Amino acid sequence: MIHFVSTLFLVVSAFAVEPNIQDFKSQVYHGDGKHPQLWAIEVSPPVEHHFNLEAPRTAKFEKSTFEAVQESPEKILFQLESQSLHSGVMVEVSAFVCDSKKTYCLKKKMNVLLDEKNSKVISEKFSNLKLTKPKVPSVKTNQTELFIDNDIVKAIAESKKSKKPLLIDFYGIWCPPCNLYDETVFNTPAFAKVAKNFVLLKLDVDDEKSFELKSKFKIGGYPTLLIAKLNEKDSLEEIERVVGYLPLQEFNQKLTKAYQHRNDSQELRWKDRLEEFLSIQLEQKNYNEVIQLTETAKDAKVLIYRWIAENKKNVNFLKDPKNLTLVENSIKEIANNIESKSSDTLVQTIDFLNDEFWLKQDQYFKIANSFIDQLLKRIDPKTKFVKGTELTAADLDSIRMDLAETINNEKLVIDLRKKVIGSYEKLISFFDSHGSKDLRSMNLEYGFLLWKDGRIEEAKKLYDHFIKKYPAEFTFYFAATKMYLGIKDYTKAREYAEKALNFSYGDNRIRSMERLITVMVEQGEKKEALMRGNEFLKNLKIPEGLNVRTTRYVESLKKLLAKIEKENEGKK
Repeated sequence: MIHFVSTLFLVVSAFAVEPNIQDFKSQVYHGDGKHPQLWAIEVSPPVEHHFNLEAPRTAKFEKSTFEAVQESPEKILFQLESQSLHSGVMVEVSAFVCDSKKTYCLKKKMNVLLDEKNSKVISEKFSNLKLTKPKVPSVKTNQTELFIDNDIVKAIAESKKSKKPLLIDFYGIWCPPCNLYDETVFNTPAFAKVAKNFVLLKLDVDDEKSFELKSKFKIGGYPTLLIAKLNEKDSLEEIERVVGYLPLQEFNQKLTKAYQHRNDSQELRWKDRLEEFLSIQLEQKNYNEVIQLTETAKDAKVLIYRWIAENKKNVNFLKDPKNLTLVENSIKEIANNIESKSSDTLVQTIDFLNDEFWLKQDQYFKIANSFIDQLLKRIDPKTKFVKGTELTAADLDSIRMDLAETINNEKLVIDLRKKVIGSYEKLISFFDSHGSKDLRSMNLEYGFLLWKDGRIEEAKKLYDHFIKKYPAEFTFYFAATKMYLGIKDYTKAREYAEKALNFSYGDNRIRSMERLITVMVEQGEKKEALMRGNEFLKNLKIPEGLNVRTTRYVESLKKLLAKIEKENEGKK
């Protein structure tokens, strides 16, 4: 299945514009000789804003949490005395900020650097006042405090007591589409009304507490929102899942339908939704179940899921002439009746065809492109998305370019890349005009394309813009590192790789370390890279026996280190 998480899920609807809130103002305090490990952070909201003290507010560094000792709508003071704190540490401060006009409250995060040189010295701890809730301007919101945070035991106990199913949000702090749910869905009265039927649980996918359920339910892409219930054995049973971002109305419709059918059998719950169910099974790699469900199927739009599963399960499947004929007949039947086929079927088939085995045959290259043409016709001019999917014209043009790359048609790739860049520029302009400026994922892809098209200075400018806007996030440092590696500016690549590692979190820390090691090797520091990589792995806690992506990232890093070590031994 084609995954467009990095590009598609970050698009804010033209009807749900995210306000651009400035960072908090901050002041850092540091203890004197009597309290050398005491640090405090005081934050105040931007002008014409105030803190919502009804909502959670935190200051964290790794596993250390600061204590809020003084707070008001105009100021929050956190402090912590710990051996893990020192000058150079970056502390993440999070609070909900409301505007004075009472139109919104949004979660705002900012990283504050502990810097002894620029901090104010304090000789004693700040008084731990008994906090009272001062009067706050009335702004009714339903933010993520509706959710139980990272406490599976508590959520299951509540579900058992209330007889309500669970809605589990598998999210990443670094994941923009996950944040979109917080900012455009979970904070609305409409969601709160539907959510009353559920016990809401948020699970941080980078936290060990989430690993067991991630593995049990084969959670891959983020965000994934799982609707589950306790069965007679008090074990969680999946009712439905949503992978990726859905707008408020569509998401609420999913929740409402899942709740209505919560006690139905699986067969009844998914009646008339076979293609959608098969897509979910493929995403979870449940190939045997897909094959079993399509055993008596005759319709090509269903059979194509079977052939995908058979091919995934057995790499020699298409080498059998009988199997090949069956698959070819299904693909041609879909192509001959293209207008009657669902967008999901077309996307699945394009993904299946994006292999040299098929595309080196001109007829299948044309078929794949005809599917893209059909999807382009289905774009809603009001939203710029293909109806029923998360695909835009830019994404479809990118898929077309991928097909050309598969068959190594360099000239066509270059021509199509320029077309993709133009599509992204139109799309970015459209959302800019509707108030959704600086869409992060869309610009990540745009920056990459500018670089590959030789427009390096434009790519640098774009990356610098977003790094300045998000100076304490790994995302754009990580992307820019790849570009500077490509243009062989290893000094800049090293600078950004170090920053990407410094600001990375969870599984992305493993990916950032792998990229840093790659840069170090290019700089001729193979010995140092091996030492640093092995030390990193030595201190990394790896979830054993669980089907989570951490293991895959670790294996990739190990392979890189083994390759470097082998090259070193070969030179001795």
